[in-house]
Amino acid sequence: AIALLIELLHPLTSEKKPLHRGMEWNDNTMPLVTACLNRQPILDNRVVARLADAVSHNLTTDLKQLMEKSIKFSNLFHTLVTKYGAQLRATGKIGRLIQAAYTLKTFMSKSITTSLKKL
Repeated sequence: AIALLIELLHPLTSEKKPLHRGMEWNDNTMPLVTACLNRQPILDNRVVARLADAVSHNLTTDLKQLMEKSIKFSNLFHTLVTKYGAQLRATGKIGRLIQAAYTLKTFMSKSITTSLKKL
């Protein structure tokens, strides 16, 4: 059920759907996704890739100023990296996520970057 929720919040993209479609990232939704990811449901590599794309996308848009200082966003980012690292490596998203982690302005940025580099 948790995996289905994550997949519904982060639908797979197609040629017709822009990258940013899916859940609205805010202080109410990020803890929900983080809690789901902490349960480590089995997720398809495409869903993990979609989550990685959404994380990096949110650090390159108008939301950047909010997200780069958000502890809730950093916590979600850290959970994604630590719980789904092998899948992130398999999807080829590590480089993009390292670049995104460098833009964070929270105490967790170094931990996220270090975890990503170990992958």
